[in-house]
Amino acid sequence: MKRRRFVLFGLAVVVITFGVLAWIPSSKFVIGDGAFLQAEHRIRFLNANGEPIQNVDVVITDRLGKHAIGYPVSNYSGRGSLRSNGDGEIALCHVSKPVEFSFKKGYYCYFIPYEHGGIPEYTLTYYLDDKPIYHHAYFDLDSNFLQTHSNVDAFPIRERTVTVVGDDGRPVSFTGRFIENHKTITLSLP
Repeated sequence: MKRRRFVLFGLAVVVITFGVLAWIPSSKFVIGDGAFLQAEHRIRFLNANGEPIQNVDVVITDRLGKHAIGYPVSNYSGRGSLRSNGDGEIALCHVSKPVEFSFKKGYYCYFIPYEHGGIPEYTLTYYLDDKPIYHHAYFDLDSNFLQTHSNVDAFPIRERTVTVVGDDGRPVSFTGRFIENHKTITLSLP
Protein backbone atom coordinates (compact mmCIF):
# COMPACT_ATOMS: atom_id res chain seq x y z
CA MET A 1 0.00 0.00 0.00
CA LYS A 2 2.83 2.43 0.89
CA ARG A 3 4.63 1.57 -2.31
CA ARG A 4 1.48 2.18 -4.37
CA ARG A 5 1.00 5.61 -2.76
CA PHE A 6 4.65 6.44 -3.31
CA VAL A 7 4.39 5.47 -7.01
CA LEU A 8 1.14 7.45 -7.46
CA PHE A 9 2.65 10.44 -5.65
CA GLY A 10 5.79 10.26 -7.82
CA LEU A 11 3.70 9.96 -10.97
CA ALA A 12 1.57 12.94 -9.91
CA VAL A 13 4.70 15.03 -9.28
CA VAL A 14 6.09 14.12 -12.72
CA VAL A 15 2.78 14.92 -14.50
CA ILE A 16 2.33 18.23 -12.68
CA THR A 17 5.97 19.23 -13.26
CA PHE A 18 5.71 18.37 -16.95
CA GLY A 19 2.42 20.28 -17.22
CA VAL A 20 3.91 23.38 -15.62
CA LEU A 21 7.04 23.22 -17.74
CA ALA A 22 5.00 22.72 -20.89
CA TRP A 23 3.33 26.11 -20.39
CA ILE A 24 6.45 28.02 -19.45
CA PRO A 25 7.76 29.62 -22.65
CA SER A 26 11.20 28.57 -23.68
CA SER A 27 13.97 31.12 -23.87
CA LYS A 28 13.84 31.02 -27.68
CA PHE A 29 11.18 33.31 -29.06
CA VAL A 30 10.82 36.00 -31.67
CA ILE A 31 9.15 39.35 -31.11
CA GLY A 32 8.45 41.57 -34.08
CA ASP A 33 6.32 44.34 -35.43
CA GLY A 34 5.45 45.63 -38.83
CA ALA A 35 3.24 47.67 -41.09
CA PHE A 36 1.67 47.33 -44.49
CA LEU A 37 3.41 49.18 -47.34
CA GLN A 38 2.44 52.81 -47.79
CA ALA A 39 1.11 52.25 -51.26
CA GLU A 40 -1.45 53.07 -53.86
CA HIS A 41 -2.68 49.75 -55.23
CA ARG A 42 -4.42 50.22 -58.57
CA ILE A 43 -6.60 47.22 -59.34
CA ARG A 44 -7.82 47.07 -62.94
CA PHE A 45 -10.75 44.86 -63.96
CA LEU A 46 -11.04 43.62 -67.53
CA ASN A 47 -13.54 41.28 -69.12
CA ALA A 48 -12.54 38.29 -71.27
CA ASN A 49 -12.31 40.60 -74.34
CA GLY A 50 -9.84 42.90 -72.57
CA GLU A 51 -12.39 45.69 -72.10
CA PRO A 52 -12.52 47.61 -68.78
CA ILE A 53 -15.31 46.74 -66.35
CA GLN A 54 -16.89 49.85 -64.81
CA ASN A 55 -18.70 50.17 -61.46
CA VAL A 56 -16.98 47.30 -59.69
CA ASP A 57 -17.53 47.99 -55.99
CA VAL A 58 -15.15 46.85 -53.23
CA VAL A 59 -16.09 45.80 -49.70
CA ILE A 60 -13.31 45.42 -47.14
CA THR A 61 -13.91 43.29 -44.06
CA ASP A 62 -11.85 42.06 -41.13
CA ARG A 63 -11.65 38.40 -40.13
CA LEU A 64 -14.88 38.80 -38.12
CA GLY A 65 -16.75 40.06 -41.19
CA LYS A 66 -17.03 43.68 -40.01
CA HIS A 67 -16.41 46.57 -42.41
CA ALA A 68 -12.83 47.81 -42.11
CA ILE A 69 -13.38 51.55 -42.51
CA GLY A 70 -10.16 53.55 -42.98
CA TYR A 71 -7.78 50.65 -42.33
CA PRO A 72 -6.01 48.99 -44.07
CA VAL A 73 -7.37 50.90 -47.07
CA SER A 74 -7.18 54.49 -45.89
CA ASN A 75 -9.53 55.87 -48.55
CA TYR A 76 -12.29 53.28 -47.92
CA SER A 77 -15.29 54.68 -46.04
CA GLY A 78 -17.83 51.91 -46.61
CA ARG A 79 -19.64 50.08 -49.37
CA GLY A 80 -19.97 52.19 -52.50
CA SER A 81 -17.12 54.56 -51.59
CA LEU A 82 -14.67 52.97 -54.05
CA ARG A 83 -15.79 51.92 -57.54
CA SER A 84 -13.92 51.16 -60.72
CA ASN A 85 -13.75 54.07 -63.13
CA GLY A 86 -14.08 54.13 -66.93
CA ASP A 87 -10.70 52.40 -67.25
CA GLY A 88 -11.86 49.64 -64.89
CA GLU A 89 -9.50 50.85 -62.13
CA ILE A 90 -10.00 51.15 -58.39
CA ALA A 91 -7.30 52.99 -56.41
CA LEU A 92 -6.75 51.57 -52.92
CA CYS A 93 -4.47 53.75 -50.77
CA HIS A 94 -2.80 52.75 -47.53
CA VAL A 95 -1.24 55.39 -45.30
CA SER A 96 1.27 53.62 -43.05
CA LYS A 97 1.83 54.23 -39.38
CA PRO A 98 5.20 53.36 -37.83
CA VAL A 99 3.88 50.20 -36.13
CA GLU A 100 0.57 48.70 -37.22
CA PHE A 101 0.82 45.19 -35.80
CA SER A 102 3.09 43.08 -33.64
CA PHE A 103 3.65 39.42 -32.89
CA LYS A 104 5.44 37.02 -30.61
CA LYS A 105 6.32 33.46 -31.64
CA GLY A 106 8.03 30.78 -29.62
CA TYR A 107 7.75 27.36 -28.07
CA TYR A 108 6.36 26.09 -24.78
CA CYS A 109 8.75 23.55 -23.29
CA TYR A 110 10.81 23.80 -26.50
CA PHE A 111 8.41 21.77 -28.66
CA ILE A 112 4.84 23.15 -28.48
CA PRO A 113 4.66 26.18 -30.82
CA TYR A 114 2.66 29.29 -29.96
CA GLU A 115 1.99 32.60 -31.64
CA HIS A 116 0.37 35.79 -30.34
CA GLY A 117 -0.65 38.64 -32.60
CA GLY A 118 0.51 38.70 -36.20
CA ILE A 119 -0.49 40.32 -39.46
CA PRO A 120 -4.15 41.33 -39.31
CA GLU A 121 -6.39 39.60 -41.82
CA TYR A 122 -8.59 41.64 -44.14
CA THR A 123 -10.56 40.45 -47.14
CA LEU A 124 -11.38 42.55 -50.19
CA THR A 125 -14.48 41.38 -52.01
CA TYR A 126 -15.35 42.97 -55.34
CA TYR A 127 -18.97 43.21 -56.49
CA LEU A 128 -20.56 43.90 -59.84
CA ASP A 129 -24.32 44.53 -59.77
CA ASP A 130 -24.37 43.37 -56.12
CA LYS A 131 -22.88 39.98 -57.02
CA PRO A 132 -19.44 39.00 -55.69
CA ILE A 133 -17.05 38.50 -58.60
CA TYR A 134 -13.60 38.28 -56.97
CA HIS A 135 -11.95 38.34 -53.54
CA HIS A 136 -8.47 38.23 -52.02
CA ALA A 137 -6.64 39.03 -48.80
CA TYR A 138 -5.31 42.57 -48.42
CA PHE A 139 -1.89 41.18 -47.51
CA ASP A 140 -1.71 39.60 -50.99
CA LEU A 141 -1.36 43.09 -52.51
CA ASP A 142 1.82 43.81 -50.52
CA SER A 143 3.10 40.24 -50.80
CA ASN A 144 2.73 40.04 -54.59
CA PHE A 145 4.33 43.46 -54.98
CA LEU A 146 7.35 42.53 -52.85
CA GLN A 147 7.81 39.27 -54.77
CA THR A 148 7.99 41.11 -58.09
CA HIS A 149 10.10 44.06 -56.83
CA SER A 150 13.05 42.67 -54.90
CA ASN A 151 15.18 45.84 -55.13
CA VAL A 152 13.85 48.36 -52.59
CA ASP A 153 15.73 51.21 -54.28
CA ALA A 154 13.85 50.55 -57.52
CA PHE A 155 10.36 50.73 -56.01
CA PRO A 156 8.08 52.93 -58.13
CA ILE A 157 7.33 55.79 -55.70
CA ARG A 158 5.29 58.90 -56.34
CA GLU A 159 4.34 61.90 -54.21
CA ARG A 160 0.56 62.05 -53.90
CA THR A 161 -2.18 63.78 -51.97
CA VAL A 162 -5.10 61.50 -51.16
CA THR A 163 -8.28 61.88 -49.15
CA VAL A 164 -8.36 59.33 -46.36
CA VAL A 165 -10.63 58.51 -43.44
CA GLY A 166 -9.30 60.26 -40.33
CA ASP A 167 -9.29 58.84 -36.79
CA ASP A 168 -12.58 60.61 -36.13
CA GLY A 169 -14.19 59.12 -39.27
CA ARG A 170 -14.06 62.35 -41.28
CA PRO A 171 -12.24 62.81 -44.61
CA VAL A 172 -8.71 64.18 -44.28
CA SER A 173 -6.16 65.12 -46.94
CA PHE A 174 -2.84 63.33 -46.67
CA THR A 175 0.27 64.07 -48.72
CA GLY A 176 3.02 61.50 -48.82
CA ARG A 177 5.18 59.21 -50.87
CA PHE A 178 3.31 56.14 -52.09
CA ILE A 179 4.60 52.98 -53.71
CA GLU A 180 2.73 52.45 -56.98
CA ASN A 181 1.42 48.93 -57.40
CA HIS A 182 -0.62 47.98 -60.46
CA LYS A 183 -2.55 44.72 -60.72
CA THR A 184 -4.85 43.63 -63.53
CA ILE A 185 -7.61 41.11 -62.95
CA THR A 186 -9.23 39.60 -66.03
CA LEU A 187 -12.61 38.06 -65.42
CA SER A 188 -14.82 35.90 -67.59
CA LEU A 189 -18.12 37.65 -67.11
CA PRO A 190 -21.27 37.16 -69.16
